[in-house]
Amino acid sequence: MSSVSPRSPQPASITVNGAVRDLPDGWSVGRLLADMGVKSAQVAVEVNQRVLDRGEFATCLLRPGDRVEIITFVGGGASDEVGQV
Repeated sequence: MSSVSPRSPQPASITVNGAVRDLPDGWSVGRLLADMGVKSAQVAVEVNQRVLDRGEFATCLLRPGDRVEIITFVGGGASDEVGQV
């Protein structure tokens, strides 16, 4: 009889604003934002070209290969600008 030893969870490799990032399994968009120090009320998030409602940040789990874009809104001066985090 063979015994299989449990393996450690492998990190999920995702792309955030064009940069590859390894995350522990089971992270949500909300957890990613918190880890990055980003206030969820000040950003829009797109996962695999789908814009999320803020209410989805806590429940949208990230999977290996996901592409995440985090957009922050910057205001001031004569014009409003949109930039990436």
